[in-house]
Amino acid sequence: MPYNLRSKLPVKVTNPTYQETCAVPKVQTKSEENVSLPGKPATSYGLRSRVPLGNAASKLNNNAKGIKTNTGVHVKPAQRKQSATERVHVISKEDKENTGAGNCDLVRQAKPIQAAPEEPLSQEATRDEGFNVPQAFSHALLNIPDVDSADAGDSSLCSDYVKDIYAHLRNLEVSMAIKPCYLEGCDVTGSMRSILVDWLVQVQRQFRLHQETLYMTVGIIDRFLQDYPVPKKSLQLVGVTAMLIASKYEEIAPPVVEDFAHTTDFTYSCAEIRLMEITILKALNYELGRPPPVHFLRRAAKVGKLQPVGYGLAKYLLELTLLDYASVHYPPSLTAAAAIALSSRILHDSAGYEWTPALQHYTGYTEVSLLPVMQCIAKMLERLNDGNMKQLSIKQKYDNVKLLRVSCLPELTSTRAYAYINKLLTRLI
Repeated sequence: MPYNLRSKLPVKVTNPTYQETCAVPKVQTKSEENVSLPGKPATSYGLRSRVPLGNAASKLNNNAKGIKTNTGVHVKPAQRKQSATERVHVISKEDKENTGAGNCDLVRQAKPIQAAPEEPLSQEATRDEGFNVPQAFSHALLNIPDVDSADAGDSSLCSDYVKDIYAHLRNLEVSMAIKPCYLEGCDVTGSMRSILVDWLVQVQRQFRLHQETLYMTVGIIDRFLQDYPVPKKSLQLVGVTAMLIASKYEEIAPPVVEDFAHTTDFTYSCAEIRLMEITILKALNYELGRPPPVHFLRRAAKVGKLQPVGYGLAKYLLELTLLDYASVHYPPSLTAAAAIALSSRILHDSAGYEWTPALQHYTGYTEVSLLPVMQCIAKMLERLNDGNMKQLSIKQKYDNVKLLRVSCLPELTSTRAYAYINKLLTRLI
């Protein structure tokens, strides 16, 4: 039955002879063949467009030649890739024509080169196959133990990427470094800064803030004062505002502005503290990620396997560096490593302790590079024992049973401790 060209609906024709002579022949593929029912002619009512006469004629011609095609579109056969041996022969023929080598074959039939048998992958290589982790590392060459292997089951310790975290912290301490002797030519002096830090230690104990809050407070003060000097009357305002910012950053329930205004006996109003907070944050470009040295101290204590007394003494020595204006420019990682080394040397009489290759690898410092910071800490210990230092808040803080009373250890006042401190003082001279 023919189709109407516009509506594609079958047209009823009364003359069957005319239908047979005038109907356009349709070439049906094997999938389009209709099964005729008894008593009814085989009729296709599909909605597909009919094949043009030209394509049908070409298909008939191809079938006559023995070529089977499913559509009327001529597909160019894919070219076969040329093998390496054939490429070599083509090049050799061109060379023969260029060099005039006669009928001699310059290149013979090339034999295929057999690939070397693949070695079976080890268990570690199979495990790290998709991570591109370099296996040749310094700790493997120096036989340095992996201190994070035992923490794989504790997700809070982040043993899988703890090395990347500390590498990032090392980059942050470089980008947020503090210049040495930045108070030169300012109204504020180093002794004024020490008095401010000593008072902030008392505020930290009063509000029971974390150690990270105290270290971050001193870091914010130093970073702000090195670029924006303030007069003497605003130094305490800078200090209390820096502790407010650090509390918001580190504490779960930080004190409110009114609490910090009360600590200054309302010398500064809440509005002045808020205005100084905006000034400090804009001056620091809202970058508060400078790592405190206590993070590196915990890492070094874990590598060095310090006992509780040794770790407590290292915390005490590290906190004393906050008062020292001469050591303010040292990186936090260097200060923490020096506190660990000096603590172990004092407790072991400088004979039973060794700065191991593992400590050197994980801290990144040799014991010789730690001597300048150890010299500054030794000077402060000597001043404390002689009674020449008036800032005693840190010493009183660590004269506590919970902190093992490390500030009153007899090793700090014994003859051997002084001998070793004097040795450190004269070693770099």
